[in-house]
Amino acid sequence: MTDPALSSVADEGLGTPSPCRKEDQPAEVHRQVRWLIGYNIVMVLLGFSFLGLLWYHAETVQDAAPMWLRATLPPLLTAMVGGLLGNVLYNIRVMYVHYVKRCDYDTRWVGKYLSGPWEAAVLALVVYALLRGGVVTLSGVSLVSEGSSGTAIQDTAMLAALGLGALIGFSIRDVIGWLQRLSETLFGERQEPPGPAR
Repeated sequence: MTDPALSSVADEGLGTPSPCRKEDQPAEVHRQVRWLIGYNIVMVLLGFSFLGLLWYHAETVQDAAPMWLRATLPPLLTAMVGGLLGNVLYNIRVMYVHYVKRCDYDTRWVGKYLSGPWEAAVLALVVYALLRGGVVTLSGVSLVSEGSSGTAIQDTAMLAALGLGALIGFSIRDVIGWLQRLSETLFGERQEPPGPAR
């Protein structure tokens, strides 16, 4: 029996899926999707390599950072890598839906597939900074620490940052909407510029 939570992601409201044949889409689409699969594999390898180096050399990274940033830099960079990896997962999901399930893959979105992981990494930086700085909280939990510096706490902070970044990357559209609403709350509603005088 299929889990209902998973079936909604797999089916994407398509009803009974019909198999997509190779002939249903132009050759340019097949080339682009193969290239994007390779790009996503490289992004995953780069992300995990950087994550491994960062976690293995966390003390070196902290020592190289300015004093005010030492405790925050490794989790901050971890959140950015998490954002990159989470967006790669999102890209794979979207390509699967549009290339395999619906047969309506549009080559005009290639720029979004290429820039998405980098956008998600920067977005994870911004959201982590807002949370860590205490500007916002998630469900009443803030990432502002009480000054503890134990190894277990640092490990937990790194894993939490990775998970938060991955969620940000995977749900990038929702996070951008949340930031828009936050901006309107903090700075007031956006006013439409007046039209030309008549």
